[in-house]
Amino acid sequence: LMVLTCVVVLVGIRAATCERFVPLATQHRPPRQTPTQAERMRVIARTAERLSADARPWVLAYMGSSSAREGLDPSLQHLSDEELLERMEWEMRHLQIIHNGPTTEANSAAARPDDTAALINLSNGYIQNVCHRYIFGGLQNVGYMRKYQGWFTRDFGMPPFSRRLTVEESNECLLFNANNLRKTSAGNQFYGSMTYVLDAVRMSDRLFMEAWDRWWETGSPPLGTLSHFFQLIEPHEAYMNMRPPFDKFDSANWTSDYSLSDVLNRWWVPGTPPPTTGNLKFCPYYEVMTMGNVLLPEDLLYALVGFGDGNFSVAEAGLWGSEYGAELQGWMRQMGRPLAWGNGDDSAIVLDPVVGVVQADRVTERDRALFSQLWSTLEPTDENFARLVAALPPYLLLNMISWDTRHACADIDGDPTAHVLGVDGTGACVFWRETGVPAAWECMNDGTCEQATAAHSPRALYASEEECMSKCGASWSCVGGQVQTTSSGFSEWRVHCKPVESGGRFSSIGDCQRQCYCRVR
Repeated sequence: LMVLTCVVVLVGIRAATCERFVPLATQHRPPRQTPTQAERMRVIARTAERLSADARPWVLAYMGSSSAREGLDPSLQHLSDEELLERMEWEMRHLQIIHNGPTTEANSAAARPDDTAALINLSNGYIQNVCHRYIFGGLQNVGYMRKYQGWFTRDFGMPPFSRRLTVEESNECLLFNANNLRKTSAGNQFYGSMTYVLDAVRMSDRLFMEAWDRWWETGSPPLGTLSHFFQLIEPHEAYMNMRPPFDKFDSANWTSDYSLSDVLNRWWVPGTPPPTTGNLKFCPYYEVMTMGNVLLPEDLLYALVGFGDGNFSVAEAGLWGSEYGAELQGWMRQMGRPLAWGNGDDSAIVLDPVVGVVQADRVTERDRALFSQLWSTLEPTDENFARLVAALPPYLLLNMISWDTRHACADIDGDPTAHVLGVDGTGACVFWRETGVPAAWECMNDGTCEQATAAHSPRALYASEEECMSKCGASWSCVGGQVQTTSSGFSEWRVHCKPVESGGRFSSIGDCQRQCYCRVR
């Protein structure tokens, strides 16, 4: 490890050496959920259940309104208001919860610098929030981070954040996600072409919903959960028809013509393209916040990555046939999670047989050999993605589950080890099982210990909670580094604390966070 000499700027504390950190790379992961987050989530869930019940009569009446019915496809007009509501509620509860981010650091700089590149997240074992990016040395926009922290405190009930951010506080910042309202094949690729499809069942006690995107919402709309969300339908419709306050995404041609029927048609009428009415043009979702942290692979259902750059301006969006793509395949295979490939909003979704994990009883060596051959010969163009789809057997084509295909996975419904992706091109259920989870414990970045919940748990090094607690959190080191903060080259010194088994300068995280002030000599 490289070390540098730092001066601890406190009276009575002698000079010490500090380990230099590698920007964004971390040895320890954040806890799944802090006690403060758990309590806030309980309050949000209780309130959401009550508000959703109160809003149900309005939503039912809306199903019979001209706004909902006029744009509804003729094949759906026979459905009663109650039937429409039942179907809509089922779909909303089963929509993918996704986090789109950059595939590479070049993609990060060109797309959204609030997110860390996929290969770094996979190596770290969690998706970094904006506060993690800042404290661990990322090129994070500090103004945006402070704005987000204001929302976390004012709108979501978290405690205020200090100006000198600590590791414990960074764990309490929230992660921005969304539901895949339009059921697109690339998630929200304008945020980056790496789509983390989250395991919403596993994460249900860490996820809450907003009526739209907090950046554009006005007033104080209510919050919901994945199970209780009727109170969000009315404000969502209003937001979808609110003129964008900026000239972006062809806003000159923007029209206030959104209604819920646009997404109902997309869900239930084959061949309906992803709708772009109203503000579906640029923020087509209900924002879903993680009241906690997203661990990898534990909270990942599968990953979906772009085949080619498509029509997006972000750099290196697609990874097909690339060195980065091969590295991503290796990470996903090691973590025991499926990888899929898409090519824009309305393409097919291809399951990667080289990674495997799903369809193990159907995928043949011929399938893997064919895929590898196409990997090395096809350039990432739209025409070649069509060739890839045509060459593969239907059981390697993934479709999102819907009301009409909901019974395909009935045989495994209720199996806690089964994690459902959707249905394949033959109509069969696509899922994987988590087995072989070690009975081991992991030291987290705040000095707490958590039990392993995934078969791939390389950081779970301790056989018992007692052993973990004896070696985690009793010794702390101060680490630091010079961080570039702008593209023009301005830099600053950042520090944070990390647990070590022994030999650290501090005996508690509190002492370390109060006294970890380092400067280069």
